[in-house]
Amino acid sequence: MSLKQLKITIVVDNYIDLFLDDFNGLKRIKPGALKKPLIAGHGLSILIDSVSDSPYRLLMDASHSFLALKNNLEALSVDLSTIDGIFLSHAHPDHFGGLEKLIDNVSSLKKEEVELFIGADTVFPKLLKTPKGSIGPWSINLENLKNAGAKINILDASTQFIDGLFNSGVVERTTDFEQIMKGAYRQVKGDTQPDPFTDENSIFIPTSKGVIVISSCSHRGIVNIINSAKKLTKMNLRAVIGGFHLGKASPDIIEKTTLAIKNEKPEWVIAGHCTGIKAHCKLMGEIDSYHISAVGSSLTIKC
Repeated sequence: MSLKQLKITIVVDNYIDLFLDDFNGLKRIKPGALKKPLIAGHGLSILIDSVSDSPYRLLMDASHSFLALKNNLEALSVDLSTIDGIFLSHAHPDHFGGLEKLIDNVSSLKKEEVELFIGADTVFPKLLKTPKGSIGPWSINLENLKNAGAKINILDASTQFIDGLFNSGVVERTTDFEQIMKGAYRQVKGDTQPDPFTDENSIFIPTSKGVIVISSCSHRGIVNIINSAKKLTKMNLRAVIGGFHLGKASPDIIEKTTLAIKNEKPEWVIAGHCTGIKAHCKLMGEIDSYHISAVGSSLTIKC
């Protein structure tokens, strides 16, 4: 196994708390520790530093805005020129809001194209249908991203896209309780259809003690994603990090999801973004290894 160490840093998320305690490799930002304040918001961006024979600095998702993303990277003393690649989990604006400006800034500083990893179905515009009307559509223009300085890598199946890191590909839906987000649609060749989120990718990282799962929004189900990671790597779950998309889930779904994760006995459960306050409370009450994902937090793991 080529990976020696991982450092996973929450750059942008929905929650911030400067009074959280450090715990066993999980470091929290303390008051007055940074040169400028961090910003929380309804978006997500996670920095993954992998130490191996071929070290790589990957930014997963680009937040809801470049303003928050740039501010927090500067506060955390992350030089944009040190970013080797960008991984877009899916095409919702709370994940790609800062993408084009991020690419433009990184490529300009590096004076070369920056690698961008995206799912094959990312090109389909997305929208939400609500009782008050439709919101969107939102779309990603690949030509604009190329012009900004992106070298686009299309992930149409699970693969080791950089040393030691695998994308999930389209996650098989096997649980009988997880549901895809209601009201989510996409546009395919002029046809508006329910969004199956076949564009969404999570990241699986095999280590000597099990697989680490980093999920953005888990639209196809966080338990399905965990099961997919275990099947792909033939490993137990070591850690699961990211948004679990339980904000609008019923108490029954939250309970079943919590139990399924608890039964995996992971070393780390770090939930954030779209997980939802009710699910946070349930996870906190049931799983000893649960921690809330807070902006600026970083987890260092020996592989």
